[in-house]
Amino acid sequence: MVLRIIGRQNTRLLARKPENLASTGSRIKCMVELISSYLPELILWGSGLSLVTLAAAVFAVPWVVAHLPVDYFSGPRRHALREQLGLGAWMLVLLKNVAGGLLVMIGFILLFMPGQGVLMMLVGLLIMNFPGKYRLEQLLVARRGVFRALNWLRAKHSLPPFENPRQ
Repeated sequence: MVLRIIGRQNTRLLARKPENLASTGSRIKCMVELISSYLPELILWGSGLSLVTLAAAVFAVPWVVAHLPVDYFSGPRRHALREQLGLGAWMLVLLKNVAGGLLVMIGFILLFMPGQGVLMMLVGLLIMNFPGKYRLEQLLVARRGVFRALNWLRAKHSLPPFENPRQ
């Protein structure tokens, strides 16, 4: 079974009482033994998660960029969704923030595993709502390489380029 519940050996490791683990070396050894017993499963799940997030990024990023309006990054400020729609918008904001927080956490985990952890953290931050987010987006898009890449994606969909946020 790929994901096994605590086995006999691990039960013995967890059953040790802190007073029996007098030295720090014993505690570290116990932790290393516990982690190494689950290492194959962690690598399998981490690799699977990495492949899923890669596929999601490959398909989601071009779709999102293609559906953004031309002036998305160039306005002085963005209109708040929750002011327009009421309770439904609050629920959407809550869902977005929870999803963004999960992506940030997954991105942090992927920093230590094979995968695109920085990309996941960035996507999570851009999904979430927090003060200064729009300014952060403008600063990121104002970078020449990022701006060219976004407009290249739009050109592949035969869409007009974004307005430059620096102007």
